[in-house]
Amino acid sequence: RRGVISRLSSFDDLVLSGEYEDGPGALAGLREAPVDLVFLDVQMPGMNGLDVLAALPPARRPLAILLTAHEGFAVRAFALNAVDYLLKPLDDVRFGEAVTRVRERLRLRTSDAPPATAEAAPAARPLQTFLVRIGNRTLFIRADTVEWIGADGDYAVLHVGARTYMVRESLHQLA
Repeated sequence: RRGVISRLSSFDDLVLSGEYEDGPGALAGLREAPVDLVFLDVQMPGMNGLDVLAALPPARRPLAILLTAHEGFAVRAFALNAVDYLLKPLDDVRFGEAVTRVRERLRLRTSDAPPATAEAAPAARPLQTFLVRIGNRTLFIRADTVEWIGADGDYAVLHVGARTYMVRESLHQLA
């Protein structure tokens, strides 16, 4: 927890609203005072972080960055719509990338809110590039090279020529 809190202190726009030492405490705290983002360790005493997220209704589930020393929980993490999955020991660059991804999701959430009046609605700007993670690398795929987009569960699959790239967003989110 100290490592995460220390890293968070370098981001002026993030405010720590609580910390919990076990899963039941985290669940109770999130139910009592919902937040936009939660950093959850997958393995916590009493209840694991994935079960904490699953116990919250999807509409009240915060964006989540999961932390663990094990890769084996990633599929379930993304099924719960986790924004990112960081392996311990934490890497400052990956931590920063995860925070950037959260900021983008929060920006999209805000832009999805219905405008007060029809005249106030800004013109939507088409997506120019897709960010695709392959291992430790991030590829930028130009939107105009994508021939079509399919769905694979909660993921979108970009089809570019003979290649396919999995994106950690649903078709709904991309739309």
